Amino acid sequence: MNRLVRSFVERPKLVNLIMVLVIVLGLMSLKVSRYEVSPQTDMGIITVTTTKSGAGPEEIELGITLVLEEELLKANGIRSIYSRSMENMSLITLNLDPDIDDKSKALADIQKAVDRAERKLPSDLLEKPLVVELDTANLPIAELHITGPVSEQVLRQQARQWERKLRGVVGVSGVNKIGYRKSEVKIQLDHDKLLHLGISHDEIQRAIALRNVRDSGGSISSVSGETKVLTMGQFRDPLDVAEVIIRSRERGNTVVLRDVAEVLLGYEDWDVQFLTDGQLGIALQVKIMFRLTSLKP
Repeated sequence: MNRLVRSFVERPKLVNLIMVLVIVLGLMSLKVSRYEVSPQTDMGIITVTTTKSGAGPEEIELGITLVLEEELLKANGIRSIYSRSMENMSLITLNLDPDIDDKSKALADIQKAVDRAERKLPSDLLEKPLVVELDTANLPIAELHITGPVSEQVLRQQARQWERKLRGVVGVSGVNKIGYRKSEVKIQLDHDKLLHLGISHDEIQRAIALRNVRDSGGSISSVSGETKVLTMGQFRDPLDVAEVIIRSRERGNTVVLRDVAEVLLGYEDWDVQFLTDGQLGIALQVKIMFRLTSLKP
């Protein structure tokens, strides 16, 4: 060791040459090396989420969670299953076997198991069970908060504008809005008027469903070809629902929805309410394409 140190001390030019060579090789390797802002990591975790509004934990456990677990236990490639039955929601977490040979086949088996269980689930579910694979590629890399002492309508307008700008950035694969409620029409019925006119809730539902229609009307064949016929009866404006005819027996004796109800344009109930420093806000979560090294405007 002493000889090696002595030889380097006696040959300073050789030491400088080696040092320069190491620096040059390091810079060259840096240019060709691949690096990622958010490297993909296989977590081996699958979640199955099912929602049912107004259901308690016991109803969720018996009617949804146990039914799904029964079929998921038959799928191959699963190491362990954890489940939680909460109010309005069932959450099942699956840990895949790390030594599994074909992961895509295991995912297909899980989806088939969920499809089999779906036939036994309650018929009043609004959405099918959602199967999601936890992957770093699905996690956001940036989050933009929009908040201020303004109305929710202004926040929504700003959120839509920023969403369009962010989607225009090269490499952005998606933008999720947190705290952004969907618009909806709320119909507040006057029960005294309904009772006086003898109109039921089912009658109102049927009238609205028959008025808001978009369906295929078949086709018309001619010499020049075939023309598709589309029946368009949807509302142009959400508040047009107030003019839906509920009952019409004779001229001048027509009952429309606004006669027995108040129609209000609002937003759906809060799923996640986003607050920043106590003020209402909306968060935009930005996701990038896998193996992207940078974002460019």
